[in-house]
Amino acid sequence: MRSGGFEIREILPSVFGLDGGAMFGIVPKPLWNRVYPSDEMNRIDMAGRIFILSKEGRNIIIETGMGTKYDEKFRKIYNIRQNNLTELLKMHSLSEEMITDVIVSHLHFDHAGGLTKREGEKVAPVYPNARIYVQKAQLENAMNPSVKDRGSYIREDFEFLAGYRNSVILDGEYELLSGVRIKPVFGHTPGMQTVYIDTGEHNFIFTADLIPTARHIKIPYIMAYDLNPLKAIEEKRNLLDYAAENDSVMLFPHDIFTAAAKVRYNNNDFEIKEEIKL
Repeated sequence: MRSGGFEIREILPSVFGLDGGAMFGIVPKPLWNRVYPSDEMNRIDMAGRIFILSKEGRNIIIETGMGTKYDEKFRKIYNIRQNNLTELLKMHSLSEEMITDVIVSHLHFDHAGGLTKREGEKVAPVYPNARIYVQKAQLENAMNPSVKDRGSYIREDFEFLAGYRNSVILDGEYELLSGVRIKPVFGHTPGMQTVYIDTGEHNFIFTADLIPTARHIKIPYIMAYDLNPLKAIEEKRNLLDYAAENDSVMLFPHDIFTAAAKVRYNNNDFEIKEEIKL
């Protein structure tokens, strides 16, 4: 999609499976399973989606997906299926070396795994020329995780960021360039980054795991993975209020069916108004 000098695209390097009950929290399975059917192991398909913003020589990606560093046991547990990143980028006349900026929402393996690749016994950055933006609070949490979320972090994905020449460690909101603003939230995990994009013609919101799929629009539909559920609900309502009032296109990291959509009010809650094709 082209809008106000921006080109906004999406690619899908990986699909993987997560437990449906964990993804929908207190919502009973008969409700979520109708819209997001599970397999025999109760896993639902999750997209490991990457969004690409291009403007005036800047190629910005939001998220990095699962990456390719995992052993066969890990791949089976999470039912990981992958597409070739290099080929996907080439379809948009891009390469890993052409990416100028990487916004990683947070450092859980399904979002930050694609920051690095394995080269023999070492790991190296996938995007060697890109500045990488992460919140200080999230990096600190990843390096010293709680018992609840330590299984979501794999250190070789992100530990290089602490001393990396191209790391941009943020502490709060940040305008990456005119029209692209990073806003941290704290309910899912400390310092997770949402991204607000104003092209002058349209506005977009990358929701990160605050609203991982379009099927999580309803306020009570939050994940068991959230560290602070009440904070997540508050932040989610604020984002949805903004989106409904400003006719925003929301960009979802994990929805296998829907990459982008607009929302509207529905009584004291929200619903999808229109699915958008980028």
